Amino acid sequence: MECSAAWRFLATVALASFASSAFADTSSTSWPQTQSEIKADTDVHFGTLANGMRFAIMRNVTPPGQAAIRFRIGSGSLDENDSQQGLAHVLEHMAFKGSTHVAEGEMIRILQRKGLAFGPDTNAHTSYDETVYALDLPEVDADTISTSLMLMRETASELTLDAGAFDRERGVILSEERLRDMPQYRASLGIMNSLLAGQRATMRAPIGKADIISNAPVDLVRDYYRANYRPDRATLIVVGDIDPAAMEVEIRQRFSDWKAVGPAQTKADLGALVTKGETAEVIVIPGDITSIQIAWTRPYDAAPDTLAKRRAGLIEDLGFLVLNRRVSAIASKADAPFINADVRTQEDHDLFRQAANEAGALSSAALVSAQAPIWSSDAPYGSFSRDGYSWNNDVWGPRAGPQTISVSGVNRWSVWSDQPNTPGIKSYPHVAFNIGKPLSSINTLSSSFNQEVPTGGAWDVAYDIWDSSNKHEIMLWTNYTGNSDGSGNVKPISYHYAPSGAAIPVYSNVNVGGATWNVFEGEGPDGHKVISLLRTSKTNSGTVDIKSILQWIKSKGYFGDIKVGSVQYGVEITSSPGGKNFNFNNWSVTSK
Repeated sequence: MECSAAWRFLATVALASFASSAFADTSSTSWPQTQSEIKADTDVHFGTLANGMRFAIMRNVTPPGQAAIRFRIGSGSLDENDSQQGLAHVLEHMAFKGSTHVAEGEMIRILQRKGLAFGPDTNAHTSYDETVYALDLPEVDADTISTSLMLMRETASELTLDAGAFDRERGVILSEERLRDMPQYRASLGIMNSLLAGQRATMRAPIGKADIISNAPVDLVRDYYRANYRPDRATLIVVGDIDPAAMEVEIRQRFSDWKAVGPAQTKADLGALVTKGETAEVIVIPGDITSIQIAWTRPYDAAPDTLAKRRAGLIEDLGFLVLNRRVSAIASKADAPFINADVRTQEDHDLFRQAANEAGALSSAALVSAQAPIWSSDAPYGSFSRDGYSWNNDVWGPRAGPQTISVSGVNRWSVWSDQPNTPGIKSYPHVAFNIGKPLSSINTLSSSFNQEVPTGGAWDVAYDIWDSSNKHEIMLWTNYTGNSDGSGNVKPISYHYAPSGAAIPVYSNVNVGGATWNVFEGEGPDGHKVISLLRTSKTNSGTVDIKSILQWIKSKGYFGDIKVGSVQYGVEITSSPGGKNFNFNNWSVTSK
């Protein structure tokens, strides 16, 4: 299951009221939706253990035979004391470095034996107010489910936090900090520090302080662990092709014995919101784009969810939609005074509610860009999901350099990447949409794309389509720096190469799926089949009939009635020295 399904479910949980089913317990640790007038989704099974840990389960058979687990600890960098800055994030890393029943390094091997890849299927993140551990299960047999819950239970209270393992991990975390230290990141911190001046959030960036990460004794990590990883701060969410009743039994068996160590830590004072009035600030970040933002902050609205509150939000969203269409039309003109602009409300970590009213800025010809991304990451495996799509930074190659992926909307995203001019693919930043259906049951599967690519470097913009067993990979190159005959500075995987080093196609000038392609056949490093189709005429926009292409490949005997897993679209980057930008202005998948 793609991460998006679990996060869609998280939204369902947050907006529902407490279920009155046999799965719901009575506990002092209640769900926030108990105060809401909106009825619970009857497909969601809520529960609270006697120790205060909450759980929620939902059966979702699309795609079949898969599931997603999210284990959320309601604690993040805001809960660190002055000497612990960055240690919430350190603790997240240490969750993979040994526990009472799992030796250091064994957790990843256990997951790999169950078919989970570290990064795409196994991940975690630390934010201001939460730490979330994520597993996407390719199978839902009893052993895979039991093993996954066992690992989450180990994370809850059984981490060994060995001093030697901590010392070995310091360099990894400091490297992540250096990768993150990009103009876009510094700009976002500068804006937040301006809007939230005097509040704790400005002093508790999740990445922390390098000197603390370099020198802190492991005992400080243990102190944070004992104080904040408590059952009354934990929520376990399971969504997928599972039996909710059996899942509840398993959760109770695994987690009922979890006990908090010591009294609960008092939540830190977040500070008071300071109203600045009509003031202006200039934030200078070398290397960042020029932008103008008009914004105001207001206290977070923590009132219970009601129909009236939703109606007010809907009216606000409709107003923003109208305005955003207007500014988008302006931005598309040749003489537009700005590249893009938008107006939105943004809620972050229950800390503040920001209304960025770029409408007032549109009269200024100085407006160049007025949009901050809704999500951005320079973490090698940073990922984000929304509305059925998931974005992944996916930096995995040898000697890879820094890279930042930013999402501005469901169909708009961009990548800045600075990869050295050395052999080998360094990254594949991409967006993905899960299909999870046999080819024979798909009536329509097509995709549209529109992108802007840089000059120079070595890269290919391509679809990457997998079957659900990961035995077949189909790549569709739409634009690339090499040549369609398999020569140049980027080449498709192939069984056969010419003396010149060019890959040799098995079919040439095949007209299928709305374009003409050269077709190459090869094998990935793990033995899976790779079929690559290179457009003979490179393009930055168009529509691809993916189903027709898959049917053509099937007709050549490469596979039978495979179950189509995910459709991905992004750029394989071999080199982009000095930093290059790739902008994806519109990408969508249609599947019926």
